[in-house]
Amino acid sequence: MDTFHVSNDCAVGLLKGAALILGKMPQENVAEGLKQLCAIQLTPLSQIVHTADLLRDGSKGDPTVWLDRLAAIFRNLNPIVTNGHTHPCQSLVEDVWPLLSSACTKYQNDVRITERCCRCIRFTIRCVGKQSAPILQPLVKQMVQLYEVHHHSCFLYLGSILVDEYGTEEGCIQGLLEMLHVTYDRKLKKKRT
Repeated sequence: MDTFHVSNDCAVGLLKGAALILGKMPQENVAEGLKQLCAIQLTPLSQIVHTADLLRDGSKGDPTVWLDRLAAIFRNLNPIVTNGHTHPCQSLVEDVWPLLSSACTKYQNDVRITERCCRCIRFTIRCVGKQSAPILQPLVKQMVQLYEVHHHSCFLYLGSILVDEYGTEEGCIQGLLEMLHVTYDRKLKKKRT
């Protein structure tokens, strides 16, 4: 896509369209198509997260470029999944999670990048719904740890998405309550001072 020399906004628009089309394809084709579409974004993001230290806002070395593109894909991909079937994106979401987690950790001091990471995670969760459960525990643990240090409001919003998605799941309630206790207690203490 970058060989066409289009702006990042145009690239995001193209990815939105591709994701919408992909979501209408037969379910057995969605996973492979998503994998290919995401690989184009994940490769440079991985290189940046694991090697680069210098960022220039909006450049190809800026992780937000790739996070925004991934978010656009997951936000606009809405395949039809029949009850009892595995979501075709579940496996990729589990594969993408370690990279998103690493990006959150590496750029935890940069609210601009952290917000984009949380946004991307939010759309991956919304895309696969309750089938994103395998990443729930490490996600909540990391959110709480990072929020205790940095107090980025994007963690509160992401927490509300998790409660919305998993609040009725018996096995998730205790962990979500602990997350809410830590994050909202911190928020209330901050308001009192």
